[in-house]
Amino acid sequence: MSDQPDQAAAMRQAVEEQDLDRIKEAYEQLAETDLNTLLEQIAAAIDQERYEDAETIFQEIMKKYQTERNNEKELSAQINAARTSQNSSFDTVQELTSYLREANRTRVQRTELLSVVSTFLDNQLENTTASESSTLAVQADSSSEVIDVISRTQDKEDEFADVTESATQLASTVSLPPTLKLSQVSVESSQIKTAESVPLTVTVTNVGDDFATDITVSVEPPESVKIDTSRIILPDLSANDSISKSFTITPESAGSHAITISVDSAESFASLTETITATSEITIPEEYQPYVNNDGVVTESGLNDAIRSYLQDDLQSRYLNGIIRSYLTEEPVTSSEV
Repeated sequence: MSDQPDQAAAMRQAVEEQDLDRIKEAYEQLAETDLNTLLEQIAAAIDQERYEDAETIFQEIMKKYQTERNNEKELSAQINAARTSQNSSFDTVQELTSYLREANRTRVQRTELLSVVSTFLDNQLENTTASESSTLAVQADSSSEVIDVISRTQDKEDEFADVTESATQLASTVSLPPTLKLSQVSVESSQIKTAESVPLTVTVTNVGDDFATDITVSVEPPESVKIDTSRIILPDLSANDSISKSFTITPESAGSHAITISVDSAESFASLTETITATSEITIPEEYQPYVNNDGVVTESGLNDAIRSYLQDDLQSRYLNGIIRSYLTEEPVTSSEV
């Protein structure tokens, strides 16, 4: 088990000393740490019963996995196009199909990791004052099981990295027809209020090897969401080029709204559904309310108050992590931080 110090421990020490500059530095270093190192560090933190540090590392792992998932969607689109290309041999199709199977197995392993570690840390952070020997024995056994899951995940990540590299190289040798992908769909605000107009940005990428022509992006919202225009014509896209366009949407009622986005060209078609959630007002989770301004963003004074609450055991580390993130990114805290 690695004994190397991690950024989570550095952040905790900076919090204890109320040093905002060092908190920022440790946070930035944590964000730059690669996934394999984070897995090593969370295993070490759990083994050493540094559960608050483990919680900080775990939140960063969840962010890394979201980024990985987005990257895999991009690669999977290219690989699927290569599999269906007339230029792909039988062996090429088989190897590329193997990548897709491994990607699915890796997602299953990651899901197990997130579930097991999340449940374990929830229990530990709620029961760290337990003194019964039987309880402590169960905790020790659980730690061993969690570390075993982390170890299996590390092995799977190593295997998947090799498969990904091989599939990427192989797919790059296949000449692909124009193939469009909705590589990113995003809404400017994570907290949308009813009757508030926000940009819906759609990014289209041509993952093929030839020009895509006559491209049209269409957005089909439900009746509960108004849109400025439902159709935009795009210029031709050369191989590996991307273009982004924005639509303005306005939800007229609270709740979830499924919006279908599609891109069509003379040679290709792709579609996906994006769900947005609108509220009658911005909802700040109760745990964060004492530390944020009217926009749900943590200010410097709010961060200092949160640190004092944490040092007095009135605020859990997971909430402090969300508060630090909001302060450094200047973005509102959300229920996903809880």
